Amino acid sequence: MEARLLIGGEHVAGAGAGLEVENPYTEAALASVALPSAEQVDSAIAAA
Repeated sequence: MEARLLIGGEHVAGAGAGLEVENPYTEAALASVALPSAEQVDSAIAAA
C-alpha cells in the first residue's frame, strides 16, 4: 500500500522518516508510510 501526502493540491511522497503501520490486534505490518519533512509541513501550512 502506497500512501502519499496531499500538499497544495498535489500528491507527493513524504520526505521524512518512515513509519510502520501495524494491526494492533495481530501486530502484522499493514503499510510503511513516509512521514513529511519539516519543509513539507511548512508547505502544507502555507497552502492551507
